[in-house]
Amino acid sequence: MIFFDCYQTLLDVQLDRAKTDEQRGWEEFVNLLAKNHGVKIGASEFVALLEKRKVDFYSDKDKTTQHHNLCTLVSDVFEKDLQTPLEKDEVSRLIYEYRKIARGYARLYPKVADTLAVLAEKYMLKLACNS
Repeated sequence: MIFFDCYQTLLDVQLDRAKTDEQRGWEEFVNLLAKNHGVKIGASEFVALLEKRKVDFYSDKDKTTQHHNLCTLVSDVFEKDLQTPLEKDEVSRLIYEYRKIARGYARLYPKVADTLAVLAEKYMLKLACNS
């Protein structure tokens, strides 16, 4: 069995692009929200509501042992802050569209996929990642 660390081993993380990609992801998220559900809100305003929900979640929890669920927090923003409850599947679709853009700063190093395919023929491969 071979364990791999994800970041900077398999994935090239271009941190200089992270904030820009994150912002672009949230902009696409709120654009889809307006287009598909008629909810008009700016990306920064939505993120501020989300951060408030995250602070509320951790108010009585230990961050080292518990982790928030983004789908649940986003659903809470829709229901409690925007008074627009959405089905879990739709929330997941919106988050997926956000993440496709927001995680654009992470790319496989060249030949990683080919190398893993060769190794997988003889070994069980495992990935370690904290995200």
